[in-house]
Amino acid sequence: MVSTDLSSGHAAPAGSLVLLRGLARQAAHWGDLPTQLAQSLNMPVYCPDLPGMGEASAQTAARSIPLQTLQLLPRLLGHIPPPWHLVGMSLGGMVALELARQQSAQVASVVLINSSVASLSPFYHRLQWPMYPKVLACLLASAATREALILQMTSAYSVSEQHPALAQWQGIARRQPVSTVNALRQLWAASRYQLQGMPECAGLVITSAADQLVSPRCSEALSHALGWPLRRHPSAGHDIALDEPRWLYQQLLDFYQSLSSK
Repeated sequence: MVSTDLSSGHAAPAGSLVLLRGLARQAAHWGDLPTQLAQSLNMPVYCPDLPGMGEASAQTAARSIPLQTLQLLPRLLGHIPPPWHLVGMSLGGMVALELARQQSAQVASVVLINSSVASLSPFYHRLQWPMYPKVLACLLASAATREALILQMTSAYSVSEQHPALAQWQGIARRQPVSTVNALRQLWAASRYQLQGMPECAGLVITSAADQLVSPRCSEALSHALGWPLRRHPSAGHDIALDEPRWLYQQLLDFYQSLSSK
């Protein structure tokens, strides 16, 4: 588990910030965001890998989000001081919602980034039609080719061969490869996940208007159902931490400062 505690400066609520990545991603894919948040907020920042990913790659991911959340819990309870402020991107947002349900006493807030649930959005919004061939190709491709395809699907700004992140992502894939089995298990779990009850904590929904992978309508549906404010970037792709890290950083900073003032 990657953890950072360089806190100084800006006011923030008590507790720990926990960042959760999405499908076939791991802590390293957050880039510099965890360090930047730790430097600005008076709370430690943790980036636990989901089951089957990164430092947890030896684990076989369960075939449902609730069970994957139970798999993750032993690495949170007793290791990350509560209350938890969860930030989940895509599938990580589903895990964040499930943590808020299973561990409501531990969770103080949830930020959802380009996430979705089956009970609020149709499958063709949760995974947009033009991406189906590329998702299938990812399952059959080499690690290097898969990372190039993922970059094409998740970044709105650059041709993958020219994107500075490609070499970094390919290096991550070499060091800590994701098995096809675990990627499929994550995909299956995400496809079936439904919202079960309303979280009792504060929350924020963030979306990207140019997301080619998951329709922004999914975030709109979550914002409406949960009663949480919606923040939209006009041009970023699905991986907003890659495309617009400074904008995302500022949205998170503003949100946590608003919580600390209450």
